[in-house]
Amino acid sequence: MTAAVPITTVCDLTVPWVPFRRALCAVLPHAAKDKEDSIPALIRVRIYARPDRVYVAASDRFTVALALVETLVPPTEDHHLDLHPEEVRKILAVFPERKDELDYTLRLVASPEQLEIRDISGMVDGERLAVNLLPAADDFPDLPRALARYTHRDPVDSSRPAWPLEFLTRFKAALKCWDESRVRLSMIGLSHGLVMVGEHFIGAITGADAAEEIDTDRAAWAICLADDLPPLDRMAGVIDITNWTTEADQADTEGDAP
Repeated sequence: MTAAVPITTVCDLTVPWVPFRRALCAVLPHAAKDKEDSIPALIRVRIYARPDRVYVAASDRFTVALALVETLVPPTEDHHLDLHPEEVRKILAVFPERKDELDYTLRLVASPEQLEIRDISGMVDGERLAVNLLPAADDFPDLPRALARYTHRDPVDSSRPAWPLEFLTRFKAALKCWDESRVRLSMIGLSHGLVMVGEHFIGAITGADAAEEIDTDRAAWAICLADDLPPLDRMAGVIDITNWTTEADQADTEGDAP
């Protein structure tokens, strides 16, 4: 009988099920698509497994996404685990979102070619799944470092960018994962912005500097809507949008006054 070949474990860590799944789900839309014009190194989701934290990140050059996962049992050394987007979808299918209050836990055991994910939540192990790891890509960008640099730049208040709808909608997954109603945006250039969702997700978006186009469109709309301005506002050239009320609202307010 041939002896079983031992599998070398290169990385072993334990993470909470729900945060890890949310991180995968949130960054997946930002991974490059498997197309002819795509950069092969970007067709992946990278898990940055570190002794103090875990990041899950992806980028196609035009948007960047990074999610933070707090570990339960961290790895002893830094490791990069690269997954093809299709392998990530397998993980999301096998380990669904949990709505109850139990502390579901996943153990991630990586060999040189595979990542095995085990449900160790109970007294007896549950579901397990082995997915293939991609070979290391030296030309994959250091996304945590890039975002770290962006966060240390001074915000740009005068920028007027334009972004493709496709880029913006990629962040919808992060909103849904953390049940947030809005994103927070900080401009870091004439056409670049930092996108923050909750406390565990940060990303970046690249667009085009459209100051001239935006100013032209705004001026055209100002002329079109000029007749709808009250006379005093028209003379002043300024309208305060913080206290918009209808005439009926104003009448009700005056009627309620003592």
